[in-house]
Amino acid sequence: MSLLKKLRESRNLSHSELANQIGVSSDEIKSWEKEASCISKDGLSSLAYYFGSSSEELQDMFAGNESYIMTNTHYIFAEDEESGWWGHFGLCLNGQKDSKWFPITLGQANRISNALDNMSSRDQWLTVETLNNRILLFRPTMVSRMWTLDDDADQPMGDWNPPWDGYSGNPSEFYKGLEEYYWSSIGCEGEYTVAKNVQAAVESFTDIHDLDLEQVAELVLETQIYNLEGRTFSHIVDGSRLSELMFSADIGESVMILNLSNDNFDFYIPSDNVALIDMPKRFVDQYIREEGYFEEDENAN
Repeated sequence: MSLLKKLRESRNLSHSELANQIGVSSDEIKSWEKEASCISKDGLSSLAYYFGSSSEELQDMFAGNESYIMTNTHYIFAEDEESGWWGHFGLCLNGQKDSKWFPITLGQANRISNALDNMSSRDQWLTVETLNNRILLFRPTMVSRMWTLDDDADQPMGDWNPPWDGYSGNPSEFYKGLEEYYWSSIGCEGEYTVAKNVQAAVESFTDIHDLDLEQVAELVLETQIYNLEGRTFSHIVDGSRLSELMFSADIGESVMILNLSNDNFDFYIPSDNVALIDMPKRFVDQYIREEGYFEEDENAN
């Protein structure tokens, strides 16, 4: 059975129902199920958007490089049950009244709980991947409080403000379209690689929320660094720097100085003064995909 057929049947859709959802013919769906290499660029983008993933990840799965895909609603073909939108992670920084809320999977909720229960050092960092295009890197001992909140749980009184860019997150393909919308709006050359329905969703989103280009850049390109005094610095940090920070956190390495440089400037912050690094997930994922950062490190060891 083809992978696209499995995807279609995972939603209990007929050929015509899936075709109507993404704006193609039933015959095209049938053709794609027989031979994934026949899927057009727009078709791949539309499928990724509909199933809540990215065209890159979907392509990897069709090529046999991935056994499941991560979506904003659930993992398709995953062996475990800790997947899909589960609820929210709340993080309150020192000196602030309200928590920042992020949609997460059950797997991330369990990972957070396990890490906090077994934390052995004040210098230990924790990485959390959200469903609204963010990766959070922070030291739990440097924040005021944390929540993992099931969607069925009562919302904390006076401390509940879910993210405005998606209560349960948006597909990665949507954020890809948002990136391309930004670069196109500032006059950079290049063509859209997302499908027209994704472009339409992005344009509708920016209109509804009345977003200017600075807010779009903050969503998809910029890393926000929150220090212990409550100040925020926003920069486009090189993907290699962000990946190195994540890798250091995962192996428990203590980093005294954080290198947040990019091609245009050198930027360093003492880690003792950092409460939270909030980075765009697609930006980091793209670097890892293109450069194979983690694979190279594993091979070196």
